[in-house]
Amino acid sequence: MRVKALAAVALLITYGSLYPFDVHVSEYPLAALKALLADRQWWTSRGDVLGNIGLFVPLGLLGVLWTEGPDARGRAVLTTLLGGFILAFGLQVAQIWITSRSAILADVIWNTAGIVAGIIAGLVLASSSVSRRVSLGAGNVFALGLLGLWALAELAPLVPALDFGGVKASLKPLVRTPDIDGAVLAYTAAQVLLVSRLLSTVTGPDRASLILATLLSVVLVGKVVIVELYLDWTTIAGVTLGFVVSVAWRYLAIRAMPSGTLLVLVLTAYAGHALAPFALGAASPFSWIPFGAALDGSMLANLRAICTAAFVLGACLWLMKDLGWSGLSASLALAMWALMFEVAQVWMAGRTASTTEPVLALLAGWALWRLEPDVTRSRSSR
Repeated sequence: MRVKALAAVALLITYGSLYPFDVHVSEYPLAALKALLADRQWWTSRGDVLGNIGLFVPLGLLGVLWTEGPDARGRAVLTTLLGGFILAFGLQVAQIWITSRSAILADVIWNTAGIVAGIIAGLVLASSSVSRRVSLGAGNVFALGLLGLWALAELAPLVPALDFGGVKASLKPLVRTPDIDGAVLAYTAAQVLLVSRLLSTVTGPDRASLILATLLSVVLVGKVVIVELYLDWTTIAGVTLGFVVSVAWRYLAIRAMPSGTLLVLVLTAYAGHALAPFALGAASPFSWIPFGAALDGSMLANLRAICTAAFVLGACLWLMKDLGWSGLSASLALAMWALMFEVAQVWMAGRTASTTEPVLALLAGWALWRLEPDVTRSRSSR
C-alpha cells in the first residue's frame, strides 16, 4: 500500500511538473545541463518557493507513515529522501526539453525541503504517542488521508510569518471586507461537518468534539500567523456554524448525523459553491486536460483549491460507501455530478470550467477501493 501510494503521488508530481508536455528538441542539452548545475538563483518568489515545498510534502509524509520500528523508519527516511531528491532533480533536467518550463536548480532545493517537512510530519503521525490514540489500520487510512488533505487545504504552506506586518496583513480582511459570502460560508460549514464525522470514525465519538474544537482553533490561528493566508468573517462564520451544528446534532440526537443527511448537505453546499456568484456571462473555454487550468496562476492557491476539492469529493465517496454504494458506481455518479457543474461554469462569470474535479472524484474512488477493500459499512450511523 505504501509503495502504491508513493507511486501515485510521484506520478501526479511528474504530471504537474511537465505539463503541458510541449516537448522540443534541445540543440545543446549538455550546455543546458551545465547551466542548470551552475544556477545560483536560490530565490524566485515567495509563492513559487512555497508551492515547490508544498508539492513534495505528501511524498515525504507517505514515505514514512506506515513504517514500524526504528530500523524500518530509518531506512524509510533515507530511501524517501534520496528517492525524492532524484525525482526532483530528474524533473528539472526533463524540463530542459519542455518549451514552457524553465529548469531551475533552486526548485530541487525547495522540493527537498518539502520532502523533509513531510518526513517530519510522517514520523510524528507514526510515533507511538499518536498511534495509541489513532488506529492506522486499513479502515482508517482513507479517513486520515482526507483529514490531511483538509489540513493542507486550510494551512498550506505551513510556514509562519516572521514579522508583525505579515500578521497584520492577514487580519486586514476583517476590517476592509466585512461582508459574508453565503456560498463560501455554507461550503466551509459543510467541510467542518465532514471533518467532525471523520474524526468520530478515527478517534471515537467521545473525543471527536474536543479534537474538532482544537483543530478548528488551530486553523483560525493559522490563518493569521501563516504566510499567504488571511482570516475573514466568512471563514469565521462558516467554521462556527459547522461546529455548532455538529455538536448540537450529536447531543440532541444522541448520535452522529446520518450519512445520507450529511451527504445531501455537502452536495448542496458543493453545488452552491460551484455556481457562485450566480451571474451569467459570455461562454468561456472548457479545459479538457485534467489539472491544466490549475497549473496556471498561483501555484500555492491552486494547490489549496485542489486539496479542498479532493477532500470534499473523497469524503462524499466515503459517505456513499457507508450508504452501500459500490466503489465504481459511487465514483462514476460523483464524477458525473461534478462534471455537470463544470459544464455549467462555462456560462458562469468568473469561473473556469475543466475536467479536474470529475477526475479527482474518479481518483478518490480508486484510492478508496485500494485502501479500504474490506471495510464494511456502518449501519448505526445512517
